[in-house]
Parts: sequence; structure tokens; C-alpha cells
Amino acid sequence: MRVQVYYNLHKKVWSVKDKSTQRVIGHCDEIYLQNCKFIVREGGRQRVIREKSKNVHAFVEGDILITDGDNIGNFFAKLSYNPYKRGAFVTNTGIEIHKANTVKLKNREVFI
Repeated sequence: MRVQVYYNLHKKVWSVKDKSTQRVIGHCDEIYLQNCKFIVREGGRQRVIREKSKNVHAFVEGDILITDGDNIGNFFAKLSYNPYKRGAFVTNTGIEIHKANTVKLKNREVFI
């Protein structure tokens, strides 16, 4: 199932939205995705910058991977996103990431 996942600031969990219906289908503390794209909607980002108020405009899109995480291997980079600095997800060394084979979203962190 293709989903879009974003961190829900109100509930303090990841919200999982069905890509085809655009409806939230669940919430979780941890989720694994495969065949991923990192999407930042520039219009929403500009609204955040202009209004200084957060809105959902950045998310990870991918297929849900059913796993406990033990059989995936190691994740080598932690990503971050700050709409005031860049219009993309980046590694701690500043490299922009737009796609990844496998992504782990746990707590409030994103790993590839």
C-alpha cells in the first residue's frame, strides 16, 4: 500500500495517510517504508516561512514494509528537514536526499 507519512505535532506520533484516498489510516511510533520519495510541497513551505506557522507540507511517500526492523540491516544516515533553511530533506552533512530504498521513521527521527 502506498502511503504518505508525516510527523503529527499534536499527537506526537507519525500519521500514515493512504496516498490514493488522502485519508489518515493510522498513527504509529515507528514505521518502515520502501521505494521512498521525500516530498516537500514548496507552496506549503513558503506559507510556513511567510506566516511562521507550521502546516503539513513535507512527508515521506513509500510502500509500507511489514517488519520488526531486525532483518533490514543498518541505516547509515539520519535525515532532517527545516523549512526555514532548505526545501529538501538533508543528511547531517548537508546532502539533499530525494529518494531512498528503505526508510525507518521512529520517534521523531528519519533514517535511511
